Amino acid sequence: MSRHSEAGPRPLVAVGLLYLGRALPVLALLAILVSRATKATWENGPVDESGFASSWQPTTAMLLGFALGFAWPFVVLPVGSSALAAVDEDMVTLDTVLGRRTVDLWSARIWRAYLPGRGWGAHLVVVGTPRRWVALIASEVWNPYGDPRISRLRATGESAFRRGLRGVVLIVCYAAGALFVGMVVGQLAGVI
Repeated sequence: MSRHSEAGPRPLVAVGLLYLGRALPVLALLAILVSRATKATWENGPVDESGFASSWQPTTAMLLGFALGFAWPFVVLPVGSSALAAVDEDMVTLDTVLGRRTVDLWSARIWRAYLPGRGWGAHLVVVGTPRRWVALIASEVWNPYGDPRISRLRATGESAFRRGLRGVVLIVCYAAGALFVGMVVGQLAGVI
């Protein structure tokens, strides 16, 4: 944490979410196992007005499954907040859920994607070589004038249309992945 020189709540929130992302798959797995092991007790138990089991076991499993579906790219890919990035002349180092990743800028390709939405100004910068890559995500919510770490990483020769199109494709893939993860967790927990 000491290597992050930025002041304010942004690095603290990013580090908290980083540790939560590391704990989330374990908690979801435990909830799935408990839900599956206790299915006989809650399956024929009382239901709420919507027809869902009112027991805490399947509800907890589905809630954690929803959270895991929401966070899946951050849990399984080397993606992290730009608040946790260190960018110098020739290296990018980023703390992710998977651990600390470093990419050499001299041999890396850089591409950007602007994520669609209103008012957040979220964008993704992917820095990578054929063997190693990281994705830094930033939002104007934290810094309305842009993140200086992100602005130093320039993608050359790309149009705004291409960056916007990439963002739309990424959002569609993200939503499909979230739906898939939620359905898998529901099936494994015995809820769906």
